[in-house]
Amino acid sequence: MCGDNPLARALQRLRRKGRPLLTDVLDDPQKYKLQIVLTEVSSGDLARHRFRSDREYFYPASTIKLCVAIAALRKVEALRSRLELGFDAWTRLAFVYVTTKKHEEDRRLRRLDEDRTNKDGGKICVAHLIRRIFLVSDNGSYNLLLDFVGKENVADLMRSSGYEHFIFNGGYLLDDAFGPKPGHSLVGIEILHTKKEIALGAGQIQLPCLGAGDGVEARHGTEPKPPLFSDLLVGLSHVDEDGAFHEDEPKDFSGKNQASLVELQDLLIGLSGVESSAGLASSLPLRDRDFLMSAMAQSPSQSFNPEYSSKMFPDSWNKFFLPGLARVRDLRAIRIYNKLGQAYGFSLDNAYVVDVEKGTSFFLTGNRCSYLKPARALAMAVGLSITGSDWRMHSHGETFDTCLIAASIYTNANGIVNEDAYEYTEIGEPFLSCLAECVAAELGMVDPDPAATEASPRCSTICTTL
Repeated sequence: MCGDNPLARALQRLRRKGRPLLTDVLDDPQKYKLQIVLTEVSSGDLARHRFRSDREYFYPASTIKLCVAIAALRKVEALRSRLELGFDAWTRLAFVYVTTKKHEEDRRLRRLDEDRTNKDGGKICVAHLIRRIFLVSDNGSYNLLLDFVGKENVADLMRSSGYEHFIFNGGYLLDDAFGPKPGHSLVGIEILHTKKEIALGAGQIQLPCLGAGDGVEARHGTEPKPPLFSDLLVGLSHVDEDGAFHEDEPKDFSGKNQASLVELQDLLIGLSGVESSAGLASSLPLRDRDFLMSAMAQSPSQSFNPEYSSKMFPDSWNKFFLPGLARVRDLRAIRIYNKLGQAYGFSLDNAYVVDVEKGTSFFLTGNRCSYLKPARALAMAVGLSITGSDWRMHSHGETFDTCLIAASIYTNANGIVNEDAYEYTEIGEPFLSCLAECVAAELGMVDPDPAATEASPRCSTICTTL
């Protein structure tokens, strides 16, 4: 990469590290389908630096869950104004499905109305589902949100909001523990209410089922742009969904989701508020944007509801860039608002990183107190704030400079797609981590005293994961 800008210098810094896993990727970025988008924000002006962005197809994996979370909150807002029942993102829902069978007499109704991870009565609600997809990228929660919005509406809603290259071809993501399964067809969604002030009386009130797309005002008829990618074949061979091996047949991703790395970052820019925009995310009420940003910033161990084991879900579980940042900066001084994804050999992250002490940040493509563990109060007192409003305090100052980075890398040495033999931990995750480290260094987001980083109470376990 040529030129003199923070991204070019960060990649040069990566090369100077001399680690084979880094130089191998930089020497052959096409093999690794490496794509990076770095956007600097200074006094409201955006300067974007790209390295092979949207050059070839990449599988967006779970990064696309951000789109569905935003669309779900849009639908909640539409229903809030339409239903006079105090409906909000915490209202209890029940999803009704029919199992699709060859013979009509074999079809059965299945009603999903319980989420055992929710300490608030085990209820299924939009807010809790959204938290689960950001905390641990839960697929079952995503599947329910997708049905809540309506599969047929999501792509049209994105397109009508100015994001032209999102294609939602995929169905349910695999989850055997929670949510709908392949072969389930949504019949409707029930709203269950328990607020005593409702005129219909106290106790549980069941409303008629809502249709799958009810409440989403997508502008149907918007002409789609030509596909961003013409070549949707990945790998040398592949294993199909039934487990059959197809030698010398690349996997065809034409039936899978598609996204633009640039537009994924644009979506996060709109949500973060660093640029005035009429996009999908910026149209959300401030309370909803606060809620989303808070969910994105938390690590699993910081959550009280749902609650996750730190041994099973370490702080870096949902943040590929975090280990690299921990090597140069005290983690108590930074916030990471992101959504990552990993599947079919692709590892990618889309993040907005804020240094609340130095007043710098970058995009490396309604908060409820009950969601925080009480044990985190001390950490918050010394600077580890993870409230939803924290991002606003550091994104609207006149002299506040920020940047964003989104990155994707493909690691599949044997070329067999869907065999689950990818070099995620050997190459993909370490590369993204080192990339974040070098970008932070170029932007001056480093501790003046290296000893301060080593003293960070949350850094010692993270820095050794690579």
